[in-house]
Amino acid sequence: MSKNVSWRRVMRLVWLVPVVLASLLALGLGTLFLRNDILSFRPHLPDLTKMVDLQRAATPQVPDFFVRCLERDPWSDMDSFTARQLLHRYGYGRTNSMRWHLRALLWSASLKWHFGKADRTLLLCAFLEDGHGKAGVHHLAQGLLGKPLEQLNRGELARLAVASGSPHYWSSRPKELQQRGDELLKRLEAR
Repeated sequence: MSKNVSWRRVMRLVWLVPVVLASLLALGLGTLFLRNDILSFRPHLPDLTKMVDLQRAATPQVPDFFVRCLERDPWSDMDSFTARQLLHRYGYGRTNSMRWHLRALLWSASLKWHFGKADRTLLLCAFLEDGHGKAGVHHLAQGLLGKPLEQLNRGELARLAVASGSPHYWSSRPKELQQRGDELLKRLEAR
């Protein structure tokens, strides 16, 4: 009987080791996130809130279909793009690539923690450039498609979403942009 009891104790300890390791890992990652959020992200929170308010004034209503296109485009990640743009804006250059990517991941999580989906979309729209130095989704729509954002149809909104990541690239390739926009539109309509 004593051998059976000692075997059970050993098995409990063996099963306890992964649980303890996972808990320590989660605690370490949580501490890293909170440290980054408090020291690095929160000092910029008032500026980001102001940026959201300015973008809301410039583009009062971002078309829902455009947001759906951004979410469904397999080549774009809205929060990651915004986090990387913010890192560049606030002077966190790519000095150490691993550190920069980790910080971008943490800032992306901080964006999700502090801002709702609508505000994160407005932040993204604030960083979309038209390829000529003017930032904002309304400038991108005017520069790339020659129309205000409010007058774009579904196909043009899909093309705008595709071009949002690299307007320089897509402005010189209108046929490819049309094709990628049509693919995205078909993917959205299939759902």
